[in-house]
Amino acid sequence: MGGIGKTTLASNIYDDPLSFMCIMKLSAMNTCLPDTNGQRRLIVHGYSLEDDYPLSNFFGAINDTLESESFARSFLHIGGFDNHLSSRYPYLGFRLLRVLDVAEKIFYSFPEQLLELHDLICLAFTSDAKLPCSISLLKNLQTLIVHQKDLSCLLTLPLEIWEMPQLRHICFTRCVLPDGAVSSIPRSLETLSVVRDFKCTDENFKTIQNLRKLGLSYEYIASSGQWYCLNNLEQLNKLENLKCLFGVSYPYGPSVGGFSPKLSFPPNLKKLTLYGSRLTWEDMTLIGSLPKLEVLKLYNAFEGAVWEPVGGEFPRLKYLKLKFMDLMQWEAEETNFPSLRRLILKQCRWLKEIPTLQLIQLDDCSLDAVTLSE
Repeated sequence: MGGIGKTTLASNIYDDPLSFMCIMKLSAMNTCLPDTNGQRRLIVHGYSLEDDYPLSNFFGAINDTLESESFARSFLHIGGFDNHLSSRYPYLGFRLLRVLDVAEKIFYSFPEQLLELHDLICLAFTSDAKLPCSISLLKNLQTLIVHQKDLSCLLTLPLEIWEMPQLRHICFTRCVLPDGAVSSIPRSLETLSVVRDFKCTDENFKTIQNLRKLGLSYEYIASSGQWYCLNNLEQLNKLENLKCLFGVSYPYGPSVGGFSPKLSFPPNLKKLTLYGSRLTWEDMTLIGSLPKLEVLKLYNAFEGAVWEPVGGEFPRLKYLKLKFMDLMQWEAEETNFPSLRRLILKQCRWLKEIPTLQLIQLDDCSLDAVTLSE
């Protein structure tokens, strides 16, 4: 993989490790590195093997090669290497690593060698194991992404994680904050996702006013949701991306149980995802009135057969996705969504009418809806 080059794009990428990782993944899909000697950005994936090439030879060569790459600054692991590349973790010997994305490698226990990579600014991996207090030794880490295989497993963040001075982004499949942790959250934190049963009290919000991305998960909640003070979400004026999940089966199917939390939304939201909230269509005006909203994803989020959008709503909405909805009739015109460019409907099996838009993607919807879209 060649260098990105000294461009404005490159500057933005290096300033934002999250973007850097995404671009690395996009660039990696058709890239091979036959000569990795001295490369600073290494990408290894398992989808470019010849059918007649012995796997044992390939993975052995990869391991031997990687163990010699002491100059690597970024390492990305894609594809089905889990049982082959994993045994020696050769990339953990790259002392100069700044970006390590091995999200498709499962760590059954936290590898202590990670703590020796003092230059890391971005780390992504998959594990259900407890995060050690010693994670705080990674003083330069800015982005921590931990995927979990077992959705019933809740990882509790150690209090020591807030001692990492450069940390800006924390992303877990689901995690829990220990008692007293909220007051210790640094004001420099920009991303916190996904946190289980977070109480949106005035006191807690004082320390996360600078968040730009927040993910919340509630497994069981009273119909009003007053215990978690979700109506206080509007206080987060800098928040641009909000995800709220209600129910135990996310992300594989419809939520269970009936949830009707009282929600409010930050005024500067650009992206909103609701899962299992079971709001009424009358509540949609709260979302439609958000002046900067561009992306809206709804999964089993609203109840009712008819949705009649109000004129003047969704002025900037470009992307709308509806899934697991019991909606039957959508009485809308293109003027109701002046900026909408893409509509995705999945498993909306009762829907009979849809508006005319530039691009409509249908999946497991009624024949009436399919006919009307043609």
